[in-house]
Amino acid sequence: LSMPQLVDYIRERGRLGLIQEYTEIRVRPPEGTFNIAKVKNNLPKNRYTDVLCYDHSRVILSEIDGDKDSDYIHANFVDGYKQKNAFISTQGPLLKTAADFWRMVWEQHCLVIVMTTRVMERGRPKCHQYFEADVDGEATYGHFAIKTISIEADPDYTISTLQLTNTKLEETREISHWQFTSWPDYGVPHSARAMLDFLERV
Repeated sequence: LSMPQLVDYIRERGRLGLIQEYTEIRVRPPEGTFNIAKVKNNLPKNRYTDVLCYDHSRVILSEIDGDKDSDYIHANFVDGYKQKNAFISTQGPLLKTAADFWRMVWEQHCLVIVMTTRVMERGRPKCHQYFEADVDGEATYGHFAIKTISIEADPDYTISTLQLTNTKLEETREISHWQFTSWPDYGVPHSARAMLDFLERV
């Protein structure tokens, strides 16, 4: 639809029509399976029991010590406009999955992380703080050491430069971490401008 057509469509449907359409979309069964995410040993790695990874597009980690369940992380590949599997969409790491998260970043050669949630919302943990939020802070998860090199703070987002070291291989990479911070708890921003500016910079 063109923008004018979309505006006309929304006006024609009205508030109740849009609510009804949303309800119909929500009850549609998903197009895919979630068998690996539902395996007993993998269930605790999912933040929510009703938000699971598709089998067909999940990110598969390298197996550790012959443990077949060690290849699971709550993450899926996502196509870009011009490239298949251009991005990875993943849940904010839990404390128990932070080492897997950094293993995925390393194995998939990710150099940019875009985080669209805050660590705390309404006084409750929303995502584990998987790197130190202060310059020169260091954290270790499994055989990955993460050092915060620099932080650039904007009213709507924070850009951190992280040094990721694989202590097994004694190799280091630089990661650019972008966190959008002005999304309100249980709401939507008053304006799309901040998100659009963030997207443009990313």
